[in-house]
Amino acid sequence: MTWLWVFLGGGVGSLLRYLFAKLFLPYKDIFPFGTLVANILACLILGSLVAYGAKSGLTLFQKHFFVVGLCGGFSTFSTFSNEIVQLQFNGASTQSFLYLFVSILLGILAIVFGLYLGSKL
Repeated sequence: MTWLWVFLGGGVGSLLRYLFAKLFLPYKDIFPFGTLVANILACLILGSLVAYGAKSGLTLFQKHFFVVGLCGGFSTFSTFSNEIVQLQFNGASTQSFLYLFVSILLGILAIVFGLYLGSKL
């Protein structure tokens, strides 16, 4: 059953990521906000779940569906990497480095804040 929960959670996460991409589509040529927001939210959710799980324990279903599936499907390292390369190819070096820096910084801060939130639940 584990594979089924990961599969379903990943599907939900991927659909959420797709919706974020559509929501921020008008800004795609300016900055990849859709991927940035999806990745930061995935970090926040993951941090919260890890801290909550350490405190209260997560069921195997919750770990597989939410942590592995949902967060794994919602966040996307491959799209993030491709967008950095595409920005470079299009001569947008400043946006590329800004995207890289902001993504990493906000991702780490979101994990830390998520850990804090999860410990308070």
